[in-house]
Amino acid sequence: MFRIIFLLFLILLGLTRHGAWRDEMTLWVDALDKSPRNARVYNVLGTILSTKGNYEDGIPYFKRALELNPVYVRALNNLGYAYLETKRTDLAIEFFLKALSANPSFGLAHSNLAASYLKSGRWKKALEHFSTAAQLEPSASKKASFHELMGTIYGEKGKLSEAFRHLTLATELDPSLSSAQNHLGYALVKMGRLDEAIARFSRAVELDPTYARAWMNLSASYHQKGLENASREAFSRAVSIDPELDPNRQE
Repeated sequence: MFRIIFLLFLILLGLTRHGAWRDEMTLWVDALDKSPRNARVYNVLGTILSTKGNYEDGIPYFKRALELNPVYVRALNNLGYAYLETKRTDLAIEFFLKALSANPSFGLAHSNLAASYLKSGRWKKALEHFSTAAQLEPSASKKASFHELMGTIYGEKGKLSEAFRHLTLATELDPSLSSAQNHLGYALVKMGRLDEAIARFSRAVELDPTYARAWMNLSASYHQKGLENASREAFSRAVSIDPELDPNRQE
């Protein structure tokens, strides 16, 4: 099946960071004492807390940064992301839109806004902003991940031609992206192009021999082709990696 992999969000989304951890917290608290009206200091402190998962604690710092500088794009994005992580999606959208109003070319805000729209079920709006984020992204591997994500969204919505286009582009941009190979294989199965699908699933497990889901998809494709020995072998590989994929598994 198509899966919108939220693990990708760890790659594509997030805060604008300053590499901040415990020692830096002490450093920036000291900086705040010396510069209590410096918006950047408040933004960094909020980022440090949020990076540790303390989003609620980070929010007041982002708000104070914006009181001092209402068009501070990084703080607008970071506050939006804190709201997204604390399940206040409407507020997240509001602040990502403000960030993009201040800087329409800020790719991270586009991807965060897309994630927010996706969580709220507005998948067409999500695709618009993922597409813009992909256009703005200079890294081929990250651009590939955006196209993979768009492909999985189109696949889940039954838009197979668009899914095929984006997933193919993802594999061209980053041929080592095993998950894109697997998702492209699944799109090809749905399109009735079984031999091509087998080639993609085979490439996925070649790139990542521990990719249980791709082994299972390969097994199912071999079964449809009547290649039972190959199907059983791929199935065995899948359940040896992830026993929960075995429908006959007993607890």
